[in-house]
Amino acid sequence: MKNSFTKHNSEGLKNVTIRVPGDPDALINLVPIDYVADAIVAILRMRESNGKIFHITNPNPPRLRELRDLVLPFLEIKGMHVTIDRELEKQSLSAVEKLFLRQTRSYYSYLFSTLRFDDSNTQQFLKGTGIICPTLTKELVRTLIEFAVSHNWGEGKPTVLQKA
Repeated sequence: MKNSFTKHNSEGLKNVTIRVPGDPDALINLVPIDYVADAIVAILRMRESNGKIFHITNPNPPRLRELRDLVLPFLEIKGMHVTIDRELEKQSLSAVEKLFLRQTRSYYSYLFSTLRFDDSNTQQFLKGTGIICPTLTKELVRTLIEFAVSHNWGEGKPTVLQKA
């Protein structure tokens, strides 16, 4: 991945384990924006959709442990291992774990959730349109990570520090 913060000399991370909070069996409802946008447009064009509720979600969300296993190889950080720990906040944390907790605080509840949304209306109305939520595969994860990296993870242009 070109210009990725994850592509660096990670020799100092040999056999480092990073613990992240969560339930390994939590359902992580990742949905590509293209699917969401296409589904919204298609459903809005159907008169019979008026007054109905549509959860535009992933009908087969991966578990947190599956997502970890899909994502880690693409981050290209050699020697780092990630474990998912249900009791992490009750333990002493490394500096990296504290940073991860701070950066992901708004997503924390999702890392423990096994909530499955009722998307039956969505699936019923999308039937026959050719619009389907893609399965999270290695190829899709690579595409999503490359996009995120090329767009600075949604943070806008990286700040360049200038010498005084």
